[in-house]
Amino acid sequence: MIPRLRWGTDRPTVCHACDNHSCQRPKHLRLGTPTENRAEINRRVSEAVTAGRPLSLW
Repeated sequence: MIPRLRWGTDRPTVCHACDNHSCQRPKHLRLGTPTENRAEINRRVSEAVTAGRPLSLW
């Protein structure tokens, strides 16, 4: 099924909607690629820095 989604060599991974590593809520999980996951975390870090919020990624 995964090859049919045309993700190529960027293997699917579970992406998390929040930055709480102990969170296990199914609604916070989705299937994506490592590239998407990195882009999301970079965006959240950038938004936090711009807003002057502390980073709570780990």
